[in-house]
Amino acid sequence: MKILVGLSGGVDSSVTAAMLKDQGHDVAGITMKIWDGSFVSSGNKSACFGKDENDDIEDIKKLCSKLDMPFYEIDLAKEYREIVLEYFKNEYHDGKTPNPCVVCNSKMKFRLLIDRAMKLGLDFDRFATGHYARVGKRGGGESVGLFRGKDAGKEQSYFLHRLGQVHLSRTVFPLGEMTKDAVRQEARQQGLFVHSLPGSQEICFVPEGDYRLFV
Repeated sequence: MKILVGLSGGVDSSVTAAMLKDQGHDVAGITMKIWDGSFVSSGNKSACFGKDENDDIEDIKKLCSKLDMPFYEIDLAKEYREIVLEYFKNEYHDGKTPNPCVVCNSKMKFRLLIDRAMKLGLDFDRFATGHYARVGKRGGGESVGLFRGKDAGKEQSYFLHRLGQVHLSRTVFPLGEMTKDAVRQEARQQGLFVHSLPGSQEICFVPEGDYRLFV
């Protein structure tokens, strides 16, 4: 199949792309450019949103070159600020506890990014990410369900619970049956330099978990 892989520059999405290539699929990589120059940033190299975004994109380009696959980057910085950052701030102002990753996945990665890719004329059968989750048929019917990933310590289906049939039916999660340790081992075997990168923690756009400057 033709599979478009959402790449972040981390070990999970990199291994996802490498495994799909090994399986014989026609794979291309894509990423969102979301850094808008804001001073609000975790400064964490593993964060999604921050001043190191250009470095991450260079790492992604190196990966795609190594795997001999095309790469596309889509500028969604304006949309990210309006959809994710403003949501986060407004929820706190209303006395609620936001989960920006849920909003980012449902509205940015699995909707806007895919829509923009299609408008660019990219031809793909499936969209893949490095999430630790699984998709499959429910109750022997035709509807597609979202299931927990095998690794209880990395399970991420709750980040994706807003995805509907349209998106789930076109999505694959190659890491759903794997543990994080197995993914890192696969990265080492593949010769991917990202095998030792730390995983992202906390909210990706606030410095050291201190929300005061942002809110």
